[in-house]
Amino acid sequence: MTDRSLFELDADGRWRLAYDGQQWVVQRRVGKPRPARSNSAAGATTGWKAVSFVGGTKTTLRRVLRDAGVVLTAQAETAARLPTR
Repeated sequence: MTDRSLFELDADGRWRLAYDGQQWVVQRRVGKPRPARSNSAAGATTGWKAVSFVGGTKTTLRRVLRDAGVVLTAQAETAARLPTR
């Protein structure tokens, strides 16, 4: 799966949405950011874990997010702002 644009879902930056042509992937941040290493160009990194794969409609996606306890930002709450697959 090649992820397209990532879409932040909550104000705390704990949830994001990735998607490809087949599905949405709800991801949750895990762990703590690691300090940048002098030999790493990537800088600080945080791990992300895929917690749900949604191949249905935006209505289904919104239900999955609600069931996961994701508190959407005002921008993410607007259904038109959710990316299409």
